[in-house]
Amino acid sequence: MCALFSRKSLTNYISPEIEVGFSQFGPTLMIGGILSSEKVYLIDHISTTVEIPSKAFKKDFDWFTLQPHTALENKFEIFQTPSKFTLSPNSPYTYNILFADNQCYAEMKTVMLNVSSTWQFFLEKSKDRPYVQIYTEFLEASMTQELNGMLRSLCYWKEASYNLRFCISAKGGESTTEKTFELKEPDIVTLQNNCSDIIANICSQPSVSFDSIKTNLS
Repeated sequence: MCALFSRKSLTNYISPEIEVGFSQFGPTLMIGGILSSEKVYLIDHISTTVEIPSKAFKKDFDWFTLQPHTALENKFEIFQTPSKFTLSPNSPYTYNILFADNQCYAEMKTVMLNVSSTWQFFLEKSKDRPYVQIYTEFLEASMTQELNGMLRSLCYWKEASYNLRFCISAKGGESTTEKTFELKEPDIVTLQNNCSDIIANICSQPSVSFDSIKTNLS
């Protein structure tokens, strides 16, 4: 067993509330916490895995953006690209990480490109018509509805209890923390409804926002 496990010299406090999302970045998890250690570590990578053991459901998430100092204050600043960092004694590292399922995002990119090209087609053929009317007809088109259905199918969150594995890879070993969280049917409806906002965002519609679900870890 690696030193990080045996000596318990790396401590990871995870905030009891996380956010589960689905947006133009695909399925996401926003997790905050504090890392502390008894000696110096070079943190190489942080990842999470969620699974429903009884249904053979397992998805891997990689850190997508990082806010190192605002996790427990609910303040959102400009996201930083994740990179290796050094963790030192007496200098706890406060983080707020948005994790994304990169495999699902890769599948979504093709759908989103098709949404964009379909929207451009509608704009080109309807140059002299009111913008709002063009967008309404675009949403009612069979192609758009089919693409919306594809996005909804890629929002794989379901009503269930999930196991969460939070893994910190450092030079010399790994540290893993395991938690659980639960999503209910209204949460799933909220997340899947974001598909309409993804389409609106691609089409540069005003006042687009994505709803996430706050849920407790145990």
